[in-house]
Amino acid sequence: SANRKTVEYVAAHNGLDTGQEPKVLVNGDMIHYTYVDADNHPNVIFTELIDYPHAYTPEVAWATWDQFFVHFKRKEDGSIEYLQ
Repeated sequence: SANRKTVEYVAAHNGLDTGQEPKVLVNGDMIHYTYVDADNHPNVIFTELIDYPHAYTPEVAWATWDQFFVHFKRKEDGSIEYLQ
């Protein structure tokens, strides 16, 4: 599918093994597929939304923060640190 090809492209661009099976977390009507790097840090996360409108809803905004942004910070040198 187009989604799978996109995820594989992003994973390869980030140096990940594109053949790995993602970790899957079902959270209500959201299914998160997480691909990890060699240190087992989540590097690519693809979220499937079940029966959502083609719009950016408040639930999606919160999920984006809770599932991704809260776990990373950019250091002064520009590199990104994963916060466990």
